[in-house]
Amino acid sequence: MTYTEIDAEEAREQNSLFLEVFKDLEKLCNEIYRQDHGGVSRYIEDLESCLTKLYEPSFSSDLKELKNIRRKRNQLAHEAPWDAPLATQADIDFAVTFREKIFARTDPLAVYRKKKEEAQKRQQQTPKKPPAETAANAAPPVNDPAGYIPVGNRRTPRQSQSYRPIGCATMLLGILLLIALVVVFLIHLS
Repeated sequence: MTYTEIDAEEAREQNSLFLEVFKDLEKLCNEIYRQDHGGVSRYIEDLESCLTKLYEPSFSSDLKELKNIRRKRNQLAHEAPWDAPLATQADIDFAVTFREKIFARTDPLAVYRKKKEEAQKRQQQTPKKPPAETAANAAPPVNDPAGYIPVGNRRTPRQSQSYRPIGCATMLLGILLLIALVVVFLIHLS
């Protein structure tokens, strides 16, 4: 065997091992999201979404590596020849480690959920302050001698529920009257 034949054989083995490891990660993510395929892609989408809410450097590096191994998997599955040296040992190690992180619930989304739950618990444990005075619980407006009511305390037809039924009833009566007029007109013509 020549040097290139050995390299091609090693690349095939490396790529095959990488695809097996990726398949295991994909299967785990599919189970998490209760879907048949695309679990890693869904995890990536959720991680991108959570990064907009909470920036963590480790989340960014995991996201970058997840995208990298997904790209390599897609290349091996659809484009690249099997003997192309595409997957590296680092890719395999990352996929295995990331799968273990998910099982241990130390992956970025699990950490994000824990931090979110802790923040909610802290918020529930802090004593509630009395609500600020709003238009709904404010004292009724006091008219000044000129009849001025502050703008924030005026009620408009849209704010009042009592205007809506009257408006609908009026519209229905108008439509019925219009239909009756058309019928009378048609009878009169014939």
